[in-house]
Amino acid sequence: MTPEARLPALILFDCDGTLVDSQHAIVEAMSAAFVSCGVTPPTREEILSVVGLSLPETFAVLSRGVVDFPWAW
Repeated sequence: MTPEARLPALILFDCDGTLVDSQHAIVEAMSAAFVSCGVTPPTREEILSVVGLSLPETFAVLSRGVVDFPWAW
């Protein structure tokens, strides 16, 4: 068997916290998005509480009732 024949055709990475802890990256990205729009970012706990929601749902929850929130749909 040639070395090329032993290479896997596909490699999958599980990034739901089992192999990779993505919480830090999620919090940093969300905080940066809020700051870039001039909005005080939510706390780490608030951000992590909405992980798994769609982005519209996430921003609806995290906007805390701000009427002129930049991501209002």
